Amino acid sequence: KQWYQRRVRDTPDGREILHNIKPQVEITRKFCPDVRRTSSYPDINQCNQGNDNCSETELLLQKQRIVNTELKRLLIASVGDTLANKLEKLAKEKAHLNEQVNILTKQTAADAERIENLVIQGDIWKSKFLAARVVVNELSCWKDSISSKVTRKLNKTFNIWKTTARKSFTHCTKLTEP
Repeated sequence: KQWYQRRVRDTPDGREILHNIKPQVEITRKFCPDVRRTSSYPDINQCNQGNDNCSETELLLQKQRIVNTELKRLLIASVGDTLANKLEKLAKEKAHLNEQVNILTKQTAADAERIENLVIQGDIWKSKFLAARVVVNELSCWKDSISSKVTRKLNKTFNIWKTTARKSFTHCTKLTEP
């Protein structure tokens, strides 16, 4: 189907194209099949019936074109404003999100540094604990060895003292006997 039809008027100079139009009936049938065309404008197809009718139709058509042009301009302006507002909102949101990303990046870097410092401190304390454990084990071994040496020497001393005490007791008892 052809959506655009050319309306031509014969003039003394030759044929003149009046305008390109979309047939209203076909558009209405396509987009609103259950709606019938009810228009107060004279039908364009009746343009050939009379010169007065044709000029009236042309006048109405020119007025309709002016109205349509103005409506298109207003529609484009409103859509443009809406898009500009959306674009501005998106730009502000993007800037805000970039700010938040920068803040979170700095916080993440600071947290990573703190974590690294805590890991280092943990390693230091672990090393100190292991060193202290080694020292405690060495001291324990040293204490056990000294304790066993002291015990042996005390046992020897006690045995010597016991022996000396027996000898002394036996000498004393011999001396006290008549």
